[in-house]
Amino acid sequence: MRSAMKAGFSLVSLTVAMLAGLPAAALAETRVLRDFTLIDGTGKAPAASQALVMTDGRIDWVGPSAKLKAPAGAKVERLKGKYLMPGLIDSHVHLGLVDGITQNLQYQTAENIEKQLRIYAAYGVTTVQTLGTEKDLIFPIQQRRKEPTAMSRVYTVGQGVVFKGSYGGVPGLDQSVATPEEARAMVDKEASKGADLIKLWVDDEFGMLEERMPPRISSAVIDQAHKDGKKTVAHIFYYSNAAELTREGVDAFAHSVRDRAVDDALLGQMKAKGVWQMAATLSREASFTYRTLPFLDDPFFARG
Repeated sequence: MRSAMKAGFSLVSLTVAMLAGLPAAALAETRVLRDFTLIDGTGKAPAASQALVMTDGRIDWVGPSAKLKAPAGAKVERLKGKYLMPGLIDSHVHLGLVDGITQNLQYQTAENIEKQLRIYAAYGVTTVQTLGTEKDLIFPIQQRRKEPTAMSRVYTVGQGVVFKGSYGGVPGLDQSVATPEEARAMVDKEASKGADLIKLWVDDEFGMLEERMPPRISSAVIDQAHKDGKKTVAHIFYYSNAAELTREGVDAFAHSVRDRAVDDALLGQMKAKGVWQMAATLSREASFTYRTLPFLDDPFFARG
């Protein structure tokens, strides 16, 4: 069971420290959770009256509470009526930019970001990947993922690369480049700060802007990122850009192609190059399917 149960778990409707993945030195006690209902993420039906044992932030054992053998001295928490499930990962977020429905970079403070991360954690999202609109204050918060925390852990690209005059980024951040040399310099800068990935935007905002990031810039971003040991993720809209970026060696797409249906040719190219598709159920994609997102009136989400 040990080898099969190494992933971190989060409790829904219960505030707990995010324990999985932490260095052994960060924890000094064995914890036992028992009598919860387990949703294990495999598609199996929820299992009632389950228990688990965690040592140094790692799950040692999971099974029926009736078979639990709690280690001597372990802290035991009884969670009858609660649910436990694997921590969710949101691979595309932008933090600290809004107050209500108003967006402005002035709201991006460490306090606001941490507040949002606590809300993510309260809904069972234990890890988020920010994609390109964060000031440098995100990096100290990123480093806190190594510690016990009641916030969602952060992976970040820092500031993504935008072609000057084209679509991308957020007003107030200086993240535009005009030449391949400027693009490479920006990649080096974000990599040196500790960015987990490098982000680039290739879009023209529904044709409202004259130019998208051209291949001479995008290829420089991708090449320099790989030289720096970083993978790249691209915001795209058009099929043609997805195909070109795949040829250039991009590692992932942050959005789905939305100007036409994706065909076997592109899928085959992506598979051959190992290009993965990140979150495909974002609001931008949903706007092509729903007039209004169907869950917006659900009290479970409205209370956040």
